[in-house]
Amino acid sequence: ARQAVFPRLRAPGRGAGLSRRPRAAAPLGATVIFDFDGTLADSMQLFIDAVNKSAARLHHGAIDPGEVAMLRDRHPRQILRHLRIPLLKLPLVMRGVRKEVGRGVARARPAADMAGTLGRLKERGCRIGILTSNAERSVRAFLEGNGMDVFDFVYSGRSVFGKGRTLRSIANKSGGRIFYVGDEVRDIEAARKARATMIAVSWGFNTSEALMREGPDYLATSPEQIEQIVLGG
Repeated sequence: ARQAVFPRLRAPGRGAGLSRRPRAAAPLGATVIFDFDGTLADSMQLFIDAVNKSAARLHHGAIDPGEVAMLRDRHPRQILRHLRIPLLKLPLVMRGVRKEVGRGVARARPAADMAGTLGRLKERGCRIGILTSNAERSVRAFLEGNGMDVFDFVYSGRSVFGKGRTLRSIANKSGGRIFYVGDEVRDIEAARKARATMIAVSWGFNTSEALMREGPDYLATSPEQIEQIVLGG
């Protein structure tokens, strides 16, 4: 029997539960943009270590190993409150965190076995790219080391909550249908602002439950499901 996947939350007022949206094949030239950390690279421990190093230097809260499961189910702003990081201090904190993560991300393991899916998307005429806060050279080193250096572009941005503007800018330049693939609540918010079709993935930072509360277009539990969503297979 065919597994029922790709759920979408019903809109408020239409009843509780999940519904499945009909899938249409992606038009030739569709663009699929991937988040990097958590979606392509398993960098969670690098991030935790970087936050805790920042905590010792800037005197905000640290992440205890016993809190990770709880934090994965929270919205980013709730996490900031838990770590006692005011928004005014956030840019300073994130500069240090990005620097620390960047030192090790090239050696990170893949978050999922994406190589086959990426290749088939390319074969079917899709443009694929990455939107990340990491330096492009670090991302390229990771891709080359893991057989995934097939991306048409890597866009390196810095804003924590400004992904929507950046994604919208990329979408406007790309034309055609835009898919955004990410593992965090803020990825869903960015896709909504950019009017991109959002494919949330279950193997990254935020839990499936946290992601579904934000109403992504799709929730994929494997790379193959991303391929099926985009290509309509």
